[in-house]
Amino acid sequence: MAETHDHLEVEPVVRKTVVEHVLNGILAAGNGLISLMSGLLATVLIVYSGYVIVDTVAIQERARGTSWDMIQYKPVEDASGNGFGSSELEAVNPDYRAWLSIYDTNIDYPVMQGTDDLYYASHDIYGESSLTGAIYLSAINESDFSNSYNIVYGHHLDSNVMFGSLDQFEDEGFFNRHRNGILVTKNEIYDITLFAVVSTDAYESKIYGTTNAQAVMEFLGNPSGGVGVGTTVTRLMDDTDHSKIIALSTCASAVTSGRLVVFGSLMPRAQIGVTADGYTGVYDGKWHGVTNILCNYPADAVIEYSTDGENWSTESPLIRNVGSIHVLVRARTEQHGTAQTEVDLVVKPKPVTVTAVSRIKNKGEADPALSVYITGVLGTDSVQYSLRREPGENAGRYTIYAEGTYMQGNYAVTYVPGLLTILDTAAGEPASSEQSGRTDRIERTTSGTGTGTTATGTGAAESVSNLFVPYVPTPTREVTDFEVPLNVGKVTINVGDGVE
Repeated sequence: MAETHDHLEVEPVVRKTVVEHVLNGILAAGNGLISLMSGLLATVLIVYSGYVIVDTVAIQERARGTSWDMIQYKPVEDASGNGFGSSELEAVNPDYRAWLSIYDTNIDYPVMQGTDDLYYASHDIYGESSLTGAIYLSAINESDFSNSYNIVYGHHLDSNVMFGSLDQFEDEGFFNRHRNGILVTKNEIYDITLFAVVSTDAYESKIYGTTNAQAVMEFLGNPSGGVGVGTTVTRLMDDTDHSKIIALSTCASAVTSGRLVVFGSLMPRAQIGVTADGYTGVYDGKWHGVTNILCNYPADAVIEYSTDGENWSTESPLIRNVGSIHVLVRARTEQHGTAQTEVDLVVKPKPVTVTAVSRIKNKGEADPALSVYITGVLGTDSVQYSLRREPGENAGRYTIYAEGTYMQGNYAVTYVPGLLTILDTAAGEPASSEQSGRTDRIERTTSGTGTGTTATGTGAAESVSNLFVPYVPTPTREVTDFEVPLNVGKVTINVGDGVE
């Protein structure tokens, strides 16, 4: 009986030990499975995180590459400086509406528009699926931006891609330095002046459910008085016209439905104009340039000049000598574009007259020195000439020729002949002032010299002396004055009781 009792006492213990071993095995297997699952999960998370990082970088790079690709479609300012050509993107995608640029920022994109506000959140400018989407005009707006309030959406991406730089406008310094931009639609050009930065919610109907600028401005002036959902006006300037505005909207990272909106006024660009005067005149030895430049936006206009349309300078070309310069004049502004006009600077030759001085001699005497008088030459300038007379030694009149080149530098030279009078003293003709009563001799001479019947020289200064002017009194009346033609102009000599 004792052995039986001992056996019965041991059997439950053995069973308990077996159960414990089985349970421990199960627990160990479970722990191993859990560790395996944890390891797998960790691996999956690491791989997924890496994928997310790589994909995010890839998205950014694609967006950056798309940005560069889009620039090829940016409208180009036309040659007149008063407008822009159409974008080639219109032919690629009819959903193209405008081109938006905020100066000195990365915001420089085409604006698309779909039939709803979801399509271009996930499609690029070509209509292809894209996580970066496109910049697009709200579907509630007119396609030509004719509403007084226009909403433009864009994703907030890192590296300031798309509307990723909008949060920089929360910084006052950045905002003040980057307030200006331009919106080029198919039919109009608008200058943009940013005036407000607002944090709000995607469901704020006062901002996202209207096309009325006045209603929006009333709400921004008193956001707590509306039905707004957490709208905060960070900055609101009152130095612009708010009758027509644009809202640039993107996601705010702090809240899932949070939105950041930057508001700007839209001012239709008045056609900038510029006028200027050229110069046309006779050579006077002075420098002449473009004058009387007028621009209807003078405050910020930079006036530039070019003679070839490629190289521009803020200094006007100058002209002094005979010739012409065609000058392009443009007024360039940041907010109003560029205007251009054309003028000419022209200097014409100054007329100069070289006149052979008339001479007189007795038959058989040597010819007197031939000379000229010159009018029209400036300063130390000079013209070249030569002198000769008609051959002959008998009593009579012979032409003295002043000759030379017509165009001489800045002068157009006209040559006037004179006369050599040969007197026959044997026939009783007078050969001096003593023989002909009273005469005056007034002669203009130059530095030209010569011998015989020809002379060459350079005309410069003018002097007056010894020009032969016969005086013949009329017995039937008293002579008080007479005029003597000199080929150029005239000399009037007043005669009284005597001639000095």
